[in-house]
Amino acid sequence: MDTMKGMPDKGGAKPAGATSASAVGTVEAIDAQNRKIKLKHEPIAAFGWPSMSMEMTAAPSVDLAKVKPGSKVNFTLSKGANDTYTVDALSVQ
Repeated sequence: MDTMKGMPDKGGAKPAGATSASAVGTVEAIDAQNRKIKLKHEPIAAFGWPSMSMEMTAAPSVDLAKVKPGSKVNFTLSKGANDTYTVDALSVQ
């Protein structure tokens, strides 16, 4: 799932205008053919997100061959149109 639609609103304030963020997480699954990566990430304050698992698109510059399920990673996300999120950078810890 690469949108946040349907995520329960817990009444917390969401930071306005954030279009990118850095985060830490663990790779749960990789679909290299479709450029998708599922990450279980820590809270991302810039987007007002709690920790959760989500599948996102990986940018063409991200080498998915360098990670595998279970890898702990640092990553950077960007918010696109229609509340879609793309992993723009990814490095193993």
